[in-house]
Amino acid sequence: MSSRALFFLVETYSVIGIAVLFFLLILYAAGYHLLYRKLLKGQNRFPRHNIIWWGCLLFYAILVLGATLLFRVPSPEPEPVYPLFYSYWDAWIDWSMLAWRNIILNFCMFVPFGLLLSFGSKKLRAFWKILLAGFSFSLLIETLQLLLHRGMFELDDLLGNTTGALIGYGLFLLGDQLVRRIKKRPTHKKQVVLLAQLPLALTIFAFTVIFVSYHFIN
Repeated sequence: MSSRALFFLVETYSVIGIAVLFFLLILYAAGYHLLYRKLLKGQNRFPRHNIIWWGCLLFYAILVLGATLLFRVPSPEPEPVYPLFYSYWDAWIDWSMLAWRNIILNFCMFVPFGLLLSFGSKKLRAFWKILLAGFSFSLLIETLQLLLHRGMFELDDLLGNTTGALIGYGLFLLGDQLVRRIKKRPTHKKQVVLLAQLPLALTIFAFTVIFVSYHFIN
């Protein structure tokens, strides 16, 4: 995918996402404020930060599903299931910067997912929960691509997406730790914050080794 196509995709589905959010906002205003609060005299309040969080999560989901499913033209025959590290080996042999960019994008694409889940729900602020959520969402996308003939089922995508979600979780913990210190609130354990940075550190280390090794070999 070229840079121009990528920007076009983001622009297109951003407009769709904003339109969907605007429509849902109208439904919320009508259903909650008019029907529930005024006519039924409901007293329970729905926190505004929850509305913002759900809106951001929905907007993100539209962008990701648009990029991975809706943007693609279905193929007449189903694609095979590609084994782990297939795309890495293929990119290494051809040394295609486009292939490496697509691999790195699989990591970057799920970083907001880990950030959003960690920011919006305290119940999800655990390493294993973000890992499970990232893996499940990625598995859903890969399975739909396979069933709808709109892409390849790649285990490398599962690895990259899940790692990206964990990187997002680590970045959230790091930022949250800094905010807590500034506001003089109880902080997370240093070991927990440092361990949460491990996916990012390992990813940077792995790609550094790959690029440096290729430079010296060739």
